[in-house]
Amino acid sequence: PPVADAPVDPHQQVERRELLELVVEAIRELPAPLREVLVLRELEGVDTASCAAQLGISEANVKVRLHRARAQLRERFVKSELAL
Repeated sequence: PPVADAPVDPHQQVERRELLELVVEAIRELPAPLREVLVLRELEGVDTASCAAQLGISEANVKVRLHRARAQLRERFVKSELAL
């Protein structure tokens, strides 16, 4: 964790902001069914069973969609030569 009194590197802040913008854009461009699962599971921390119930799909389908969402994001960033 950063120390409260440590100086903040403006260059690093810009890089982090740009990376965050790229990730958000990539998530927005996912197909809705994949995006919904990814957001619930990875960003909101919803467990698989609750996610399935919320979306009206099986737990297995949640896992498949999450796997596909991650794979699409990984592929996008590999193609853009941005390794996360």
